Amino acid sequence: MQLPVLPNGRFLFSGLSWDIPGYDDAESLVARMARAGVIARSHATDAAIDGDVDWMSRRSVQRHFRRVTGMTFSSHQQIERARRAAALLVSGSSFWTRHRALAISIRPILPARSGN
Repeated sequence: MQLPVLPNGRFLFSGLSWDIPGYDDAESLVARMARAGVIARSHATDAAIDGDVDWMSRRSVQRHFRRVTGMTFSSHQQIERARRAAALLVSGSSFWTRHRALAISIRPILPARSGN
């Protein structure tokens, strides 16, 4: 989706002018947009994240998640695993605790090795 950018460095969305967010304030932009009623949560997407999607086929969950968020569900899962890994690294827990947790968290992110 292309959004019109105004000369003052803001953008138009749903008839309102918004500051273009930086890395540190993207979450606050989303919160302001939600309060203004121009975006809303998807209960099906929340259910997918929580793993409570017995009422939808796996493919339907994937299609809905992609349409609502703009990313694949597996990409979301990889981001969440990376966030957990980063939190463990800064938590001050022991090396072995972090090692075990990170080995489990990161393994699905790493590409398969080629057979050379």
